[in-house]
Amino acid sequence: MATQVIVELEDLDHFASTSYAAPSPKPPVLLTDAAASPSTIRPSQDHAPYKRRAWMVITQLAGINFITSFSGGLLTVGLPTMAADLALQESLLVWPTSVYALTSGTCLLLGGSLADVIGPRPVNLTGGFFLSCFILASGFSRTGIELIMFRAMQGVASALVVPSSFSIVSTSIEQGKPRNIGFACLGLAMPLGYSLGLVLGGVFISSIGWRAGYYVGGAVSFLFWLAGIFALPAVAVAHPEEAPMTRRLATEIDWIGAALASACLATFSYVLAYNAFGRCCEHPTTDQYLPLIFQNVQTTSPLGASLRLLPSFIVGTVVNLTTGIIVDRVPATYAVLISSGLCAGAPLLMAVISPRWPYWYDAFFAQVLAPLSADVLFTVGLLVVSDVFPTRTQALAGAVFNTASQLGVSIGLTIISIISTSVTAKSDRTEQASPDAIMAGYRAGFWAMFAWMVLACVVGGFGLRKIGKVGMKRD
Repeated sequence: MATQVIVELEDLDHFASTSYAAPSPKPPVLLTDAAASPSTIRPSQDHAPYKRRAWMVITQLAGINFITSFSGGLLTVGLPTMAADLALQESLLVWPTSVYALTSGTCLLLGGSLADVIGPRPVNLTGGFFLSCFILASGFSRTGIELIMFRAMQGVASALVVPSSFSIVSTSIEQGKPRNIGFACLGLAMPLGYSLGLVLGGVFISSIGWRAGYYVGGAVSFLFWLAGIFALPAVAVAHPEEAPMTRRLATEIDWIGAALASACLATFSYVLAYNAFGRCCEHPTTDQYLPLIFQNVQTTSPLGASLRLLPSFIVGTVVNLTTGIIVDRVPATYAVLISSGLCAGAPLLMAVISPRWPYWYDAFFAQVLAPLSADVLFTVGLLVVSDVFPTRTQALAGAVFNTASQLGVSIGLTIISIISTSVTAKSDRTEQASPDAIMAGYRAGFWAMFAWMVLACVVGGFGLRKIGKVGMKRD
C-alpha cells in the first residue's frame, strides 16, 4: 500500500484577526504518493494561515496583469511615433491596438475552460511566459506587420492569464476580506498598469525612445513569471479517482461550442473594432480621449499630457484598495450607486470644459472622478460572479466576466466614436482638423458618456436592490 501523504496549502492570515471567528476545522486531503501531484493539491484550513504567502500570490498575479495593461498604455501614447518608425501603413494603423482586444476577447472562454480542467497554475504560468516573450518582441519589431502579429499573440497569452488568475484567487485565498483584497488588486492592476504606461510612454518617447518601454515591460514580466513558479499554489481540479486529464479534456470542454462562440465573438469584435478604431487617426476612442484631448486640443506635449493623468492613477489605486477592505461592510447597491453617481461628474465636467481653461479649473477634477465607478464595479462584479459559479468552474467564471466586460467596452467605443465623428463632420468650422472642430466631437462624446452613467445608476440601483453585502466570510 502506498504511503499516504498529507498535502496542505498554506492559507492567508486574517487581515484583522479580531474581525473574524476562527474557521471550522476541515480534514486535510489524503493523497497517495502516486496522486500527490501539483494539480491535485487542495487548500486546507487546519494550520494557522500565513499572510506572507498570500501576498506573494496576489502580488504575482496582479503584477502580470499590470504589465499586460502597461503595454497597452505604451501603445496608446506611442502609436503615432511607432507607426512612423515602423513605416506602418495608414490603412493598418488601427490594428496594433484592436488586434489585441480581438484575440484576447475571442480566446477568454477557451482559456477559462482549459484552466478549469488542467489547473489554473500551469495555464497561468504558460500564459505569463508567452506574454513576456511577445511584449519583449514588440520592442524588437522591425515592421508594422511584426508589431501587429506580436500584439495578437499577446492577446492570446492574456486570455490564458486573466481567467486563471481569477480562479487562483477564488480557490486558494481565504474567503472574506483577504479574498476581497485579492480581487481588488486584480482589478487595480489593469487601470493602474494602463495609466503608468501612458505616463512612462510619454517619458520614453521624449527621451530614449518608445522601444525602451517594451524592453522594460518584457523584463519585468519575466521577473513576475519567475516569481510565479515559486509563489503560485497548485489548486485542485479533480479527485485522484476521477478520469484522466486527457479524457476530461475531451469530454468536459465543449470544443464545438467554444469554436462557434469564439468565431462569433471574433466576427463581432472585428466589426466593432474596425468601426471604433478605424477613426483613431482623427477621432480617438474613449481610452484615448483624456490623454489626447490635451495634445490635440490644448497642444500639450506627450509628456505633459501623461503627467496630467497622474490624479486618475493615484485615485484609482486608493479606490481599489479601499473597496477590497470595506466591500463586505457596505451593501453593494450603495457602493455601486455612490461610485457611479460620482463618476458621472467626470464626463459632465469634460463636456462643459473650455480648452482655454487651466488644467486645475476642470480637467483635474474630472481625472479624480473618472476611475471611481469602474474600480468599484470590478471588485463587486468579481465577487458576485465567484459566488454564482461552482468552485470547479471559477476560471470559466472569470472568463465570462471579462468577456462581457470587453464586449461592453467595444460597443461603447464604437458608439462614442460614431458620435464624435458625426458631430465633427457636421461642425460649422471650415477646417475639420482644427482643435475647435475636434473638440466639438469630443464634447458630444462626453455628453453621451454622462447620459450612460446616469442610466447605469438607474439600472444598477434597480438590478442590485436585493443583493445586500458581498464578499463576507462564511464559517
